[in-house]
Amino acid sequence: MKVRRATRKDSGEIVNMACEFEMYLLKIDNALIQESPPKATFRKFLSKGLDDGHHAVFVAQDGKRLVGFADLWVIPEFLHGGMSGYMTNLFVRDGVRGKGVGRALLAQVVREAKRRKVVALHVPVKPKNAKAVAFYRKMGIDEQLYMMETRLDR
Repeated sequence: MKVRRATRKDSGEIVNMACEFEMYLLKIDNALIQESPPKATFRKFLSKGLDDGHHAVFVAQDGKRLVGFADLWVIPEFLHGGMSGYMTNLFVRDGVRGKGVGRALLAQVVREAKRRKVVALHVPVKPKNAKAVAFYRKMGIDEQLYMMETRLDR
């Protein structure tokens, strides 16, 4: 398995995984969204993110198949006195979970964050996603704050 920076050629498969991710999250908690956005919406915003210097998308590849993705947004944060990183997504396909893919993706995000001189990495996770919470704790990510969210597009 190899983790690398995503390219435009990966967009279609990342969008497919994003749809799988949304379905997974909807099963856990549909309080904020009741249905997944159309693939065209995912494609549009993934494309914008790939062009944005503050965003990095990584994919895990097993042979020719993409099996996971993660992303990192980097923004200036004056209260931290430096750059803050936000890993807004980490997804591993069913069937390869528990095999080190998530660990490898997170490690790549951390390496990129350090390269960009990030002083704090934020990892939003739904509290009801017990498996993800346990994974992040196991990986040494401490619970420091709660991120609250509301939808503005309704």
